[in-house]
Amino acid sequence: MNLLELYVTEKKDELEEIFTAISQQHQYELMPGFLEKDFWITLVLGIIFDTDSNMLQGNRAAFKGGTALSKCWSAIRRFSEDIDLSIHWADLADVEDEEEAWKATTQSKSQNKKFREYQKDRLEKFAAFMCEELNAQFETYNIKSFKAKISENTNKELTDIIVEYPSACDLGDDYRLQPILLELGGRNRGRPTKEMPIQTYASDVLKDSADLPEAVVPAYEMDYIVCEKLTALHQFCTQDKELNFKRISRHWYDVDCLIQCGFIDMKVISEAMEDVVKMKSARWPMKGVNYESILSGEIQLIPNKGDLAGIKNDYDDSVKGNLFYGDTESFDKILSRISEVEKSFQVKS
Repeated sequence: MNLLELYVTEKKDELEEIFTAISQQHQYELMPGFLEKDFWITLVLGIIFDTDSNMLQGNRAAFKGGTALSKCWSAIRRFSEDIDLSIHWADLADVEDEEEAWKATTQSKSQNKKFREYQKDRLEKFAAFMCEELNAQFETYNIKSFKAKISENTNKELTDIIVEYPSACDLGDDYRLQPILLELGGRNRGRPTKEMPIQTYASDVLKDSADLPEAVVPAYEMDYIVCEKLTALHQFCTQDKELNFKRISRHWYDVDCLIQCGFIDMKVISEAMEDVVKMKSARWPMKGVNYESILSGEIQLIPNKGDLAGIKNDYDDSVKGNLFYGDTESFDKILSRISEVEKSFQVKS
């Protein structure tokens, strides 16, 4: 069975029947639309990281975020609609001496601002090249509505590529967005990646009976993912800027999953935490957020009472919107386990 051939011939009814049958046989009864989008995400990752491709122009990239946590590490049970790629900052800067460049571009706020503007410009040009390359590759499949375009998102840090694909299955509400969001950033300081093989969730059911996409990706190593997640919670809990509650509770859910998988080990993550804190505090400071305090045990992972209700409501909406698969627990239980991790930092100090 070759599903791509069915997309070429636009056999949407047949495709819907296939994904529905896979859904019914899958151990987590994953929704047909979930399985279909994951099919395309895996295909796109395979195209990007094809060893014969010049898609990355020699830039070192780390696949991270929620999709990496689920597909590479089997750490979470939620559907992430994006592909989060972080380009090593020094590659975007096009520098030979990384340490000297770091010192020069972080010695003052003005130098940091100047560099961030330069990096954003480089990132936008890289995204434009990548978008063209993706479309050139997509055209070879001869599938209508399979295309990439630059997002109009004005985020100061990221440049996004929207990948549209022909859909035979409905995803439901806006907690499971239809297009694939390819987020390009430049936050990782080290080069902590590990080559990881990935396949579609449909492969769990179809095994070798179908020609399904697969890929080998440079996944961000777990200790760095853990530290990025923990520092993100610290930021949300301490920043001066008002929180946008929509889709924010997933960050606490992810950290709780990492706790239950045993990935948060204070001895293992200490070096990674220093790297992540250094990057965020020097390059991406936020008003009200003291990242350096984390290294001395002063980390805040539990939301303030003023924000707690909004985050809890978002979590309840996420559960109702089927953002997660498998069993889910109350947000209070999630916070209880995260609170213990917060205390463990204080003991360490």
